[in-house]
Amino acid sequence: MPEPEHRPISSRPPSRPRLTTAVRRQQIVDAAIGLFSRRGFSGTTTREIAQAVGVTEALIFRHFARKHDLYAAILAQSARLGDTRQWLFELKALVDAGDDAGLLTTLFRRLIERHDHDSAFLRLMLYSALEDHALARLFYAEQVEPLQQFLLAFVVERQRAGVFRRCDAAAVVRAILALPSHHVLATRVLRSFAPSVNDAAAINTFTEIVLHGLRVSGRPSPAGRHSRRRGRTTVTREGKR
Repeated sequence: MPEPEHRPISSRPPSRPRLTTAVRRQQIVDAAIGLFSRRGFSGTTTREIAQAVGVTEALIFRHFARKHDLYAAILAQSARLGDTRQWLFELKALVDAGDDAGLLTTLFRRLIERHDHDSAFLRLMLYSALEDHALARLFYAEQVEPLQQFLLAFVVERQRAGVFRRCDAAAVVRAILALPSHHVLATRVLRSFAPSVNDAAAINTFTEIVLHGLRVSGRPSPAGRHSRRRGRTTVTREGKR
């Protein structure tokens, strides 16, 4: 009876399945966000990104020929998690209905909740702003400026209608956006240093502060008493959530 043939056992580990281009690009973007948000842009090299993914630098540049392409991919991922331009349709409907309280409540909630889906992105944007990085300018042009222009038009329209008091509309927009921005910074970054305020209470209070500060005394909201009462109910409901 012939002896069974013995084949040498290879010492090489089994090859891993090749990843699709989309999956590999996602790995690179995720690694870049993690490193940039912890070390900043000047403190992170493409070699470190490659090491984090487990690939060569050459493969990084194969997927992203320029650093600008990588930054654009990071912004695209951020937009999928919370594109402020998509909110404008919802906010415009509230403006058309004269529901100022509903508009502010929705805006504050959207801005605050956005960072719960992508906490690293806040740190990433802080680094990019401090380093005057191109990503900060891209983010401002794509995500911040459209929202600012929308709110500016809203405030000016309400001022012309005599609902809001006359003051610097651009400064009003800055104040409106500063309230949720500082809350996010305090609750998501400076957690051990800032006093505890939950999101629902913050949204409710911010809405009350803005409306009491802007509305001309004795003037109802554009939609009349019913809309104003509905707006107050909305704010209260948000506060109880």
